[in-house]
Amino acid sequence: MKRFLLTALFVFIGSLAFSQERIAVFPFEDMDNILTKNESVFFYRQFSNEFTNKNAGRFTIVPRQDVEKLFNAEEKFQLSDLSAKAKTAETQRVLNGTQILSGAIGKVNNRITISVSLYTFPEFGQLPGGVDKRVANKDELFDKIPELVQDMQKAIAGKNVNNVVNFVLVEGGTFTMGSPLREYGRMDYEGPQHQVTVSSFYMGIYEVTQKEYQEVMGKVNFYKTGDYLPVECNWYDAIEYCNKRSIKEGLTPCYRGNGDNITCNWSANGYRLPTEAEWEYAAKGGNKDYITYLYSGSNNPDAVAWYAIHYGGKDNYSYIDDWTWSSLSSSGARPVGLKAPNSLGIYDMSGNVSEWCWDIFGYYSNKAQTNPHGPDISSEYPQRINRGGGYNNSSRGIRTSRRGIDGPGWHYFGFRVVRSIPTNTR
Repeated sequence: MKRFLLTALFVFIGSLAFSQERIAVFPFEDMDNILTKNESVFFYRQFSNEFTNKNAGRFTIVPRQDVEKLFNAEEKFQLSDLSAKAKTAETQRVLNGTQILSGAIGKVNNRITISVSLYTFPEFGQLPGGVDKRVANKDELFDKIPELVQDMQKAIAGKNVNNVVNFVLVEGGTFTMGSPLREYGRMDYEGPQHQVTVSSFYMGIYEVTQKEYQEVMGKVNFYKTGDYLPVECNWYDAIEYCNKRSIKEGLTPCYRGNGDNITCNWSANGYRLPTEAEWEYAAKGGNKDYITYLYSGSNNPDAVAWYAIHYGGKDNYSYIDDWTWSSLSSSGARPVGLKAPNSLGIYDMSGNVSEWCWDIFGYYSNKAQTNPHGPDISSEYPQRINRGGGYNNSSRGIRTSRRGIDGPGWHYFGFRVVRSIPTNTR
């Protein structure tokens, strides 16, 4: 039964209101056999009981005993002659619910990782807003249950620990920006490496979705549509979105001007695009992660990114006709938040869609910098930076140090927004 359910995931993203739904907590998938059978049962019961107790009066929870009955009948259920439709109907009858809370436990770079997500039922689509934790050992995994439940409550409510909807606080710090000389896929303009200090800021944990974009801009002109797919638009549209959303929410817009004569008020509290330095700092985990991964959150691109895979598992920069696309990439962008996040809890910073930044392209200096904003307009046709790579990039193109350089009128990139923090609150 469990495998029947899990294979149906990632088909459709639902749009039901969290707080009005009946939630069933399912057992977690142990991907790498980290827990014994008894430990798995104990972990599930502890998590389920904690979630039920903490959410009394907030959500309607399917009794754990009813869920366990469903899974205890797994073998009989799977071997029966019932059609998939009939099995789904039977599950619906037992659960009498429309959402499922579940997760997976596994190992990423030799650390135990647990991901908790919410799915619609019966569509089994993963909803944006999940929790991801990394721990050192099994004991710490059990100790994290109350924290996992608390963070999942906030994710369901659409808020993070800073009480800012779908944003995370990226605490300021100093990091090494740029690509090492011998990094896989490195381009000359990704160096030299240099020290950069950035101030704290809020960053969206997801790329801006089509639903969010349409609510602000009142238009959709995407070749592939879906509420939770990331927007693909030009740089000017991204700037316009930031200002319109700021005004809509009673915030001070950051941008003034039009065309290529746009300036930014860095002290305004409205929405804006990240600078290239802010983007790379957040993609590398800010001051929360002292391991420099090749991709945002992992050295394994499959764990964190939707990207293009060349036939045979190797990728290169061949022309498009030479590519054999993987099934994961051939259909274009994917709904936000389906891959694992990085250590800050930010999703899709590698792959899915490449993301616009504020900066005009310029070559790096080897001097230390603080809050760089990129060069001033230095040519008749200034190129803007995009970062992270997308579903049509090879693994070389989704590195955290990779720099995309394109005209601001190019329509095939997405973006995520940030907000500055007033100086007196830093």
